[in-house]
Amino acid sequence: MLDNVAAAKTAATLILAVKPQDMAVLVDEIASAVPSDALVISMAAGIPTAFLERRLAEGVAVVRVMSNTPVLVDEAMFG
Repeated sequence: MLDNVAAAKTAATLILAVKPQDMAVLVDEIASAVPSDALVISMAAGIPTAFLERRLAEGVAVVRVMSNTPVLVDEAMFG
């Protein structure tokens, strides 16, 4: 099992699925390890893409997705 920094260094796509109040700590921990060509997907409610873009290196693609009721019945997708 990899720690957060090691995972960030090796991943082409990172899915950040933590509670909103934990997002700043996580992003601050991994920011220097995220490659500039990585895709970062956030599932945290209330955390705008600008919040992540300010903390990550220039060029890191950031996408925000929100789970909702269809996820509860396995009928959801994100595009």
